[in-house]
Amino acid sequence: MVQLATLINLTQQFITERNWWQFHNPKNDAYNVLIEASELAELLIQPELTAAQHQACAEELADVLSAIFSFSVVSQLNLVAQLEQQLNTRSNASYSQLSYTELKTLVVNQSALLGLAQLATPTQVGLSLIFQAGRLADLFNWQNAASSVARAQAQMTVLSHRTVQIVVHLVWLAYLLKIDLSVEFQQKMAKNFRKFPVAQAQGDNWLAIKDGLRQ
Repeated sequence: MVQLATLINLTQQFITERNWWQFHNPKNDAYNVLIEASELAELLIQPELTAAQHQACAEELADVLSAIFSFSVVSQLNLVAQLEQQLNTRSNASYSQLSYTELKTLVVNQSALLGLAQLATPTQVGLSLIFQAGRLADLFNWQNAASSVARAQAQMTVLSHRTVQIVVHLVWLAYLLKIDLSVEFQQKMAKNFRKFPVAQAQGDNWLAIKDGLRQ
């Protein structure tokens, strides 16, 4: 079973090797979570997904998860500890090192208590995910990059709750779509490692690579 800490470390490695932390701060990353969540929700408007749309959803799920991981790092939030604490208060389970499989079990078993059972379709979960991501981004409204760091520390209790809610929504959505998010995340990160080679993607050089891919 893959531990969540391992997945978070993969995100950190990807950003660190390319000297990209200079572009990350709580505000930028919270807004990125909202953008990625919106792209995912747009795919879920259709009640029935084609095979291609289903795969696109899997990749977007991975993108949102990566965004929330980097947000937790720049906000100095111990995401694994918060997931264990907030979910285990509603369960007899206890995990010293939470894996994705264990997290999914917690979320599914506690879906009613977590308010997820009423979100019976992927479309409903997608809309609720945007709401949750918007609430996170709202914490940093009118903040600049520097002040958002202090804001994150001052609002850590609220921030941690809203971040956990987003992760829970992602896990529930993956469960409804029958997607193994831990596998999809690792595959998407492997794709990103290839897309942005360390030597060519240092600092803001990534913009040239991304612009070239769009042409």
